[in-house]
Amino acid sequence: MYAIATGKAPTPLAVQEVIDCAYPNWGCSGGDTCVALDWMTKAVYPLRDESDFCTIITNKTRGIKVFVKGLPEDRLLELLQSGPVVAAVDAKTWQNYQGGIIQYHCESHINHAVQIVGYDLTGPVPYYIVRNSWGTDFGHSGYLYIKVGDNLCGIAEEVSTVSVYL
Repeated sequence: MYAIATGKAPTPLAVQEVIDCAYPNWGCSGGDTCVALDWMTKAVYPLRDESDFCTIITNKTRGIKVFVKGLPEDRLLELLQSGPVVAAVDAKTWQNYQGGIIQYHCESHINHAVQIVGYDLTGPVPYYIVRNSWGTDFGHSGYLYIKVGDNLCGIAEEVSTVSVYL
């Protein structure tokens, strides 16, 4: 969202920092994307090149957060027109994903966070383009496709985004 707002590449963010520090969140043990994103809008975490405990430094001017629980998918498509969003999804069946568009056998028992970076409505099966965190060996170079409609994998159950302003 920063790159979209400024036209410049942002400073890389540490995913591990969010998993470890976003409080009150439980990271890989049941974290909540809305809580994590709320923490990110308030936290600045400078590099000190030394080991230490997680220390929160607040900055209230980093963005305007938008957290939505259980939105209709047409609203999700509208949000994606402004940039990527974070979604909490059910990824239990993804371990064997080889490619194609997920269209069936995906429930909505939320257990994983992903980034929805876009969509394609032009083909016979419209789909979301989802960036996963399991590395570039997963799926299509780290991405997978989920059919638009039917709230597959709980894709619209919990959506988070931040609008950046300068």
